[in-house]
Amino acid sequence: MAYELREGKANLFRNDRKTSENQPDFKGGLLINGQKMKVAMWEKEGANGTYLSMSIEVDNYERPVIFPGNKAPKPVKQPSSFDDLGDDVPF
Repeated sequence: MAYELREGKANLFRNDRKTSENQPDFKGGLLINGQKMKVAMWEKEGANGTYLSMSIEVDNYERPVIFPGNKAPKPVKQPSSFDDLGDDVPF
């Protein structure tokens, strides 16, 4: 089961897929007033030692539904108008 965000709580996970220094060291989510947010955090070195820099933005991405066996159902062609339905009446 996937981790589910709770109101007023955040989570951060180490970014194991980092390929450049510009990508965050940690990524996660935050839920505020029912709005999902994306959180990114970098470990940086400064004059006073190591510190954390964070970015928070609205999460507008709709994640695809994962189906068993990674196979999505075949899309059904929807008629663009009633004329495309044809004259066949099933009864």
